[in-house]
Amino acid sequence: MLRSWQSRTRFSHQGRFWQFDDIVVEPPPSQQPHPPFWVAAGSEPSIRRAAQRGFNLILDQYASPDVLGQRIGLYRAERLANGLRGPARIAVARQAYVANDRADAEAALQRQAAWTKRTVAVSQMPGAKSGSHVLAYAATPEGTEANALYGTPDEICRAVEKLRNAGVEYVILTLLGGQEQLRRFAREVMPAFAGKPAPAAAQTSSEPSPV
Repeated sequence: MLRSWQSRTRFSHQGRFWQFDDIVVEPPPSQQPHPPFWVAAGSEPSIRRAAQRGFNLILDQYASPDVLGQRIGLYRAERLANGLRGPARIAVARQAYVANDRADAEAALQRQAAWTKRTVAVSQMPGAKSGSHVLAYAATPEGTEANALYGTPDEICRAVEKLRNAGVEYVILTLLGGQEQLRRFAREVMPAFAGKPAPAAAQTSSEPSPV
């Protein structure tokens, strides 16, 4: 990927999984030296690889804020150990639903649990116990819904604040309910964080770090 974005001459690549002969990728990117890389990582080895290569980090939607804090600490320490002190961005995925009250939130969580169950059913490799990272959370009761942003605006704000304090800079949302839910999140949750500076541990660049 790096070479395809940086090279304007033809090249070949013979890797473990992909082989290309005499290629050039067009059009060239407008960002120089190349667009930023964002990689999803959850295990210690994958987080270390992301940090060593200077990639931005995307963490999964099921881990608790405490676990996310540990993974972010590992990521930052590995970057420093490799002499990388420039900007690094950290995002986490979260399922979200802005509810009218607790009963509404619980009903939405039940619908989400049913959908997640179908995801779990197809996440395991045939004839093996391994597969998607969701399997590590599906083994516990409500494990896949425990940290979803399902609740009233005040409840969601408190949950987002925990993510923020753990070092998360961006939240990637999967919203149950379409455009109306997107509007409610923008009206009733986002203003609580508008212009709010990131915690000191998360300030890795001079740019603002919105959540």
